[in-house]
Amino acid sequence: MVQFFDVISKLFDDYRATTSSRLKIVDAYMFYILLTGIFQFVYCVLVGTFPFNSFLSGFISTVGSFVLASCLRIQINPENKSQFPSVSPERAFADFIFASCILHLVVVNFLAQTTVKVMALYLKPISFVKRAIINPKYYPSYAAYGGSAFLMAIYFCEWKTVGQYIPLWSARYPKDE
Repeated sequence: MVQFFDVISKLFDDYRATTSSRLKIVDAYMFYILLTGIFQFVYCVLVGTFPFNSFLSGFISTVGSFVLASCLRIQINPENKSQFPSVSPERAFADFIFASCILHLVVVNFLAQTTVKVMALYLKPISFVKRAIINPKYYPSYAAYGGSAFLMAIYFCEWKTVGQYIPLWSARYPKDE
């Protein structure tokens, strides 16, 4: 058992020393996807598969994303440069983004068809939306989501005229003196 931990420790030390930060980021992403797929599968086994198409689309998305990330990792690994001489890391990342968009468009289309069928079976969509809009107990949630969206828009869009008056964000803008 001690040898096992020595081997794992040596493997981890070699990984940290020889792997570039780009590959570590891709590896972390792949590990996250792996955990997501395991969680989805365990949830399906414990809770059930209804609606099965929703589970299937989520799991296909997870597996597809893992495969695309592994292809990206292979292409940007400096040790494999001889196998991909004409592919730059930027081109590999652009291919990954394009393929991910196509994958998720297919998954969302499949999921949307499932969602419409489930909603038609269990909900009356118009009355559901009407109840959600006129029910006052949802107003704090609407305000929180709206306020968060507004603050994120300010943060990402660099609205200096508004952001300079918000505490903590005002540090992003140098004072003109």
